[in-house]
Amino acid sequence: MRVVYLRNGVERKIKNFYPWIFRDEVKEIVGEEGYIANVFSRNGDFLGRGFFSKSHITVRMLTSKDEEIDEEFFLKRIRKARLKRDFSDDQSFRLVHAEGDFLPGVIVDKYKDGFVVQFRTKGAEALKERIVSAILGTTNASFIYERSDFETSSKEDLERKKGPLYGKTPEVMTIEENSLKFIVDIAHGQKTGFFFDQRKNRKLVRTLPGKSALDLYTYTGGFALNLAASGFDVTGVDKSKDDIEIAKENAKINNLKVDFISSDSFDFLRGTSRKFDVVIADPPSLIKKKSEKKKAISILSQLTNLVKDVLNIGGIFVICSCAYNIDMHALIESMRRGIEGEGLVWNILNITYQDTDHPYIAQIPETLYLKCIWARLEEGW
Repeated sequence: MRVVYLRNGVERKIKNFYPWIFRDEVKEIVGEEGYIANVFSRNGDFLGRGFFSKSHITVRMLTSKDEEIDEEFFLKRIRKARLKRDFSDDQSFRLVHAEGDFLPGVIVDKYKDGFVVQFRTKGAEALKERIVSAILGTTNASFIYERSDFETSSKEDLERKKGPLYGKTPEVMTIEENSLKFIVDIAHGQKTGFFFDQRKNRKLVRTLPGKSALDLYTYTGGFALNLAASGFDVTGVDKSKDDIEIAKENAKINNLKVDFISSDSFDFLRGTSRKFDVVIADPPSLIKKKSEKKKAISILSQLTNLVKDVLNIGGIFVICSCAYNIDMHALIESMRRGIEGEGLVWNILNITYQDTDHPYIAQIPETLYLKCIWARLEEGW
């Protein structure tokens, strides 16, 4: 096991439960090879134990106690995560949200009685068998499927992997959310197949006024179907033909009518002459690094500028960002720039975040990543 000694003063944030220790905060690393490290202050006080990495985040803390990081450890953490979630056992939701559940690098999504997992750090990957055993020990899992096939930093030295870890995984399955059915492609869908973080926001769009709605980056129709269920005439747009086909099937099994179009959202906005009462834009993460923030603001400003041309005066624009490095101020700034000089204003009606199965810990700002601004387009003075 490695031993990590910190520079003077770094222990303060660890004692306040911020889990990341960066490379420049480390004074010395000694000991054996391994993916678990004991962490000490500069004065030699034991601070806890965490995943070790050769990336710019040297340690991700797991515990402040002198305890083994074994199957029993993960079993207790998963049980604790389940108790925090106010969902019935037959529902689908995120069971483990990495740092939000004090299991950095570990994502576990529940699909009825099956589970899809991601291991996003080398330490989590190295202890994969213990984590899988813990899931089996605390649930009645019919299958566990790995979706660690995301783009990663080479410094984390992770291989892209996906495939069954336990049981027989269905090629596709149908889950229910807000009384609507959704087909989920476990093996090929984005992330783990579905975006549970938008659950409450998808339900909230049903309360919006209006008759016509546009859902950009619709994926498999999450916002579009909820709008259609509340009586809107809806158009859903996504550049992925495969996702659009699933969205069409989702509309069919819910007996809803939605006009789903396979197109780049920017191209659609430039080419349409239609006007809408509601426009939803939930693009994928635009940036991974803080240094790319200006680029993201520019893209979102262009998106906002195009949306204002298809949105009726008095209409509602819901714009979301799932990138942590695009903070609320940056998102609002992009909206402001998008209509600058147009004689229009955005009246901010609401600001919402990820659903409760993606916990936001006040001491860990990175756990708050999804932000949605709900605004009405109005004429200025």
